[in-house]
Amino acid sequence: MTDYLAPFIQPLFSCASLGPPWQLSDDFGPHCDRRIDAQMNRALAEQSSDPTAANALWESVDRRLTDAAPAVPLFNRQHLTLVSDRVETCSTTPCGACCSTSSG
Repeated sequence: MTDYLAPFIQPLFSCASLGPPWQLSDDFGPHCDRRIDAQMNRALAEQSSDPTAANALWESVDRRLTDAAPAVPLFNRQHLTLVSDRVETCSTTPCGACCSTSSG
């Protein structure tokens, strides 16, 4: 879970993302919850030493943000990935498609 949550959640919903002096970033309204911030920082610190604990913290952050609803998604994007016969493997991640081709 931490592999994809940290790069998306923290830049959008941490208190630091507002910048000085409380300037808005991106198109999101201001959201600063010091308790959620503390949980995100603990999860980041735990990622390398205790991934299981970090996952539990990120799940809690995700639930708290869902309950607070600082942003409401208006749509779910769908992606289409076209591949040729040369593609050996192709999988999707939250960042997009990752494909590899045969070498011959």
